[in-house]
Formats: sequence, C-alpha cells, structure tokens
Amino acid sequence: MNTLLLFFVCMVVLVIQRTQSEVLHCSGGWVQQCNLDANHKIHCICVPTTPTWTPWGEWTSCTVTCGEGNHTRYRSCIGPRNGKCVGPTEDTQTCAGMTLCPGTWGNWGAYKECSQTCGGGLQIRSRNCSAENGSFCVGDSISVSTCNTQICPGPGVWGKWSAYTDCSKTCGGGLRTRSRNCSAESGSFCIGDSLQSATCNTQKCPGPVDGVWSAWGSFGACSVTCGTGIRFRTRSCSNPAPTNGGSDCSGHSEDAVICTEQLCPVDGGWSEWSGYSHCSVTCGNGFKIRRRTCTNPQPSGGGADCVGVNEQGLLCTKQACPVDGGWSVWSDYKQCSVSCGGGHRLRHRSCDNPPPSYGGQDCPGNSTESEMCNISPCPDWSTWGTYSACSKSCGAGFRYRFRTCPVQNKTLCIGLNYQYASCDLGACSEPFG
Repeated sequence: MNTLLLFFVCMVVLVIQRTQSEVLHCSGGWVQQCNLDANHKIHCICVPTTPTWTPWGEWTSCTVTCGEGNHTRYRSCIGPRNGKCVGPTEDTQTCAGMTLCPGTWGNWGAYKECSQTCGGGLQIRSRNCSAENGSFCVGDSISVSTCNTQICPGPGVWGKWSAYTDCSKTCGGGLRTRSRNCSAESGSFCIGDSLQSATCNTQKCPGPVDGVWSAWGSFGACSVTCGTGIRFRTRSCSNPAPTNGGSDCSGHSEDAVICTEQLCPVDGGWSEWSGYSHCSVTCGNGFKIRRRTCTNPQPSGGGADCVGVNEQGLLCTKQACPVDGGWSVWSDYKQCSVSCGGGHRLRHRSCDNPPPSYGGQDCPGNSTESEMCNISPCPDWSTWGTYSACSKSCGAGFRYRFRTCPVQNKTLCIGLNYQYASCDLGACSEPFG
C-alpha cells in the first residue's frame, strides 16, 4: 500500500529496460508488466493488480492568447493488460487569454468634404470599432488625406485655430482635430492646412472594473394616502460603476416595503336584489316585496351610505276571493193593508250590497219586514135607511138602501155604503090590442 501511495503522490513510473533473461522485482502487491521493442529489448514496469488511474497531469496552455478558449489535462490507466479504468482519459475546461481580444474595424466611410477648394486641404474619413466591453481595436479610427492640391489664384489670411475636438478614444491612443478658416477674396487661397490632427489618450487602457452598489437611500413616501401601499428605496451601481467591460452589480437597484396609512373612506354599495316574497294575500289583489342591503361593501371609514331604497313592491293578483252578500238599506214601508182597525205594512231589502260571489255566503236574515198599522178603531156606519121604491112597477126589479159614515174620511168606514135587493110587484098585464 505504501508503494502505491508513493506512486500517486510522486507520479513515478518505474521503467526498466532489461534483457529477456532479466527479472524486475515489484513489491506492495504490484506485478511486472513487460513489452518487447523493435530492438528486441524488454521494457518492464510495475503496475497494480487492478486497473488504476494515474493522477491528472498539468493543464495544457490555453488555446487562445486573448478572449475565451480551452485547455486540457490527461491521465493514464495502468494495470493488467486489457484492463479498463472507469471514466475519461482527458478533462477539458474553458480558459481566458491573458488579455482581451482586440476588436475588428469596420469598413472606412467616405471622405468628408475637403477643407480647402485649392492650395491643398485635408479631408477625413472614419471607421467604427466592433469590440467586446473593455476591448479595443488596434489602429486609428480616423484617416486624414490631402485634397485640392492645385495652386489657388492668390494668398488669403488664416483665421485662428478652433479648439480641438474630443479624442476619438478614451485610452489606447486616439486622434483629435482642430480647424481654421481662410479669409480670401474670390479666386485666392490661404497657404497651409485648414485642419490639424494630433494623437491623444495614449495611455494603456485599464483592465475591467466590476461595479459595486452604493448604500441604500432612504425610503420614499407611501404610494397611497390611505389604505395599504408601498414605499421604495433605491441604490445605484456606482461605487464604483462598472468600466472597461467589468460586471454589473448583482441584485436589484430597488427595494420595497408595505406601508399602511389611515383607513380609506369606502362608500356603501348595494347587494343584489333578493327574490320577491310571497304575495301578501291568498286571493284577490295584494303585493310582494324584494329587498337589498348596503353591504357590497358596507360603508366604512367615513364613506357614504348607499343611495336609493332598500325595498321594492310589486302588485300581485291571486284567484278571486269569496264575497259574502250584504244587505241593502231597507226600503220605505208600503201602504197599510187597512185604513183602520189594525192592519200590516211591509218593507223590503236586497242582498246586493254586495251580492254574494265566488262562493260567498248569502245575507243572513229576511228580505222583508212587516209592522202593524192603522190600529185605531174603524168608525161605525149609521143604521141602514129604508129601501127605496122598486125600480119596476111590475115584474122583477131592485131597490136600494143607504147608510152614512160619520167621519169626514169616508174610507175609514169598512164596507159599502149601499145595499140593493130584488123586488117583484107582480106580472105586468098585456096591453089591449
């Protein structure tokens, strides 16, 4: 076991070239494994009795000198012939070059207008650099060329140089330019250049700087004036800010907490109408009611009550109700049956106030009523007078007698005031022929 441990730590492989008759002695449970080379020499090593990986070797150089590439390390499987170790023989990982890869220039743009119409001027063209954050392109982004070199008709006077423009790069070497104007009569020119360029920011570009968060600011006001809202606070990735391709800050620039202010006024809202109740009557005309409540929502926090009514009525009609009959008022009494001596008179009423209907009861009692009348005694007739003479002097005839009623109202006396009787004074004689 000590020999095996020494093998893995020191990565020593014992290779001994021996003649065919020579013998290699292995210890610690290892065995000899030999191969014959082209010169008929035997190469022997001590190997473990089971397939075993050697320790990983050193990493190879990165496949790139800038940007991102790969590097690899290897190991070997040793042990009995035809034995196999479990796992790969190589391990590959990504690696970064020593520097950022330079960017790539785009095509040159067209030259701008010449700075002079004659006497030699300058014209500029530019190109753009496509590079990763913090990287740069090798070379200049601005190219200056002479133009309109023909001689001008006469000399002019230069104005003052303008201030230099901003540098085309912040580091790694760029260009800045300045210009001046020529004051000359028509057809004349100024001697010299109207445009000058100079290198700038030649210092080496620094490496990437990762951003770091600033301290949190104070929480702002609550987002609502009543109820539940949110308060925010912020921080910025500026301590320092990421530069030259450095990483942005990890995390959020904004933080929030819940805030609760005074209760908001909530105006009441009506619930849905309930269904209508049963009709208030079982027959005839009635009404039914539906209701709603001010609970959707209930007014709170000083909110207004619901506007409107909480009940609504609706007429309803059932089957006709039984109507019991009712008596009309009594009529006046009719004329007495006699004018004196006690009689009766009647009065009537009708069961029509209202008449019985839809199974209602008839009127109780009688429809007629009588009472005594003219109960004073009737006056007596005088005695009968004597009969009158017979109405005929012969043959059958009749005769009358009369009596008188002693009161002025003759109708109070009962009976007739006359009587008649037959009379016959004998056969009448025949006249003589």
